[in-house]
Amino acid sequence: MNSTLLVAAVAIGVAAVFGSEAASYPIEARRLPELMAWIVGGLSVLMIVEEGFKWRRQRRLDAGESTGAASKPVEPAASIVWSALIPYAVAIAAYIALIPIAGYLITTPVFLGGVLLVSRAIRPVTAIVVAITVTAAIWAIFIWLLRLPIPLLPMSP
Repeated sequence: MNSTLLVAAVAIGVAAVFGSEAASYPIEARRLPELMAWIVGGLSVLMIVEEGFKWRRQRRLDAGESTGAASKPVEPAASIVWSALIPYAVAIAAYIALIPIAGYLITTPVFLGGVLLVSRAIRPVTAIVVAITVTAAIWAIFIWLLRLPIPLLPMSP
C-alpha cells in the first residue's frame, strides 16, 4: 500500500467520524461539518480512483515493455515514511486527548505551531502567526458563530 492510499483511507475514516458526530449537533450547527465530511470523503475517493488509474497505466506500460513497444518512464509510488507518520499520529492523538483537559485555546495553537515548527514547512515566525490565525478562525466559525460547546480553557465545563 502506498502513502496516497493510506492517507485517503484515513481521510475517509475521519470524514465518517465527522459526519456521524455532526448528526448529534443542532440542525444549524450540523450543516458545515456534514458538508466538510462529504467534501473530504469525496476528495479521498477521487485520490483512490487516481491511484487506480496510475496502477492501470503502469500495468499497460509493463505489458508494452514485454512486447517491445516503447514506453514512457512512470514516477515510482511514494512509500510511507513511518519515522514521520508515527510521531504525527501520536501528536494528533495527544491533541485530541488534551482538548478536554487543557482547552481549545491552549491546545490548538500549541499543536498547530508545533507541527509546523517540527516539519520546518515554513519559517518559525510564520508558523506562529499561522497557528494563531487558524485558531482564531476556527474559534470564530465553530464557537462564536455556530456556538458549539467546545472547552475553551483548562478544565472548563
